[in-house]
Amino acid sequence: MVQADGVADLVNLHHHPWGNSYFPTAACGGGPYDSDTRHCWAKTCVETASPKADCFVGKPVVQHGPEEYEMNRMHACAKTLTMGEGWKPRYWPFVVCTEALWNDGIKAAKGCVAKIGVRA
Repeated sequence: MVQADGVADLVNLHHHPWGNSYFPTAACGGGPYDSDTRHCWAKTCVETASPKADCFVGKPVVQHGPEEYEMNRMHACAKTLTMGEGWKPRYWPFVVCTEALWNDGIKAAKGCVAKIGVRA
């Protein structure tokens, strides 16, 4: 639906490849993934004007394991590489392609890069 003609002219899409991830902190704890810890992190690190120094340090704890971490990194990289051209031409098709091939994990990127043309 978002690929339909005219939609990109009406929608200002902001996709944040992060999911329910969080960074481990002294105040909230770390992994393995825990919903209460994630909510603590959001409250003490995101919903505040002055987050503590350890709020955005280290490797994020992700809800669905290392595959989700790698997929989020791929999407963030593609977003950076296509910045300035809007979401429709290459970024969103890349996200849709990699999500459709979720079971292939990081291997999905190769085929999607060739198909969509997102290259470093």
